[in-house]
Amino acid sequence: MIKYILPILIALNSYGQIDDQTKHFYAGFTIGASTALITNHYIKRPIISSLIGFSVGTLAGIAKECIYDKRLNKGTYELQDMFTTSWGGGCASIVSISIIINKNGKDRNRKGSSID
Repeated sequence: MIKYILPILIALNSYGQIDDQTKHFYAGFTIGASTALITNHYIKRPIISSLIGFSVGTLAGIAKECIYDKRLNKGTYELQDMFTTSWGGGCASIVSISIIINKNGKDRNRKGSSID
């Protein structure tokens, strides 16, 4: 899993100053993809894992904007930030399901091609 998330983190550091919307997208993407891949490790259901990843990414955006920014007055509440974080979680669910399905296919091929 780290081999999928690490390039995103490196990309975040390599560009220096990144605009706020991009940060929100990457945060939603990272949270969504990590959650989907970890969840699939335990339940082995790619579609359900992907939906859980999307949901957690979206909830993270809602919590950050509604609780941290609006309620605690620690930042600036922006509805667009919430949607951008959710969009990142949605993209992560698409990417993670393709990674999971591809990985599952390779695992099946490896198991079926062994010579006994």
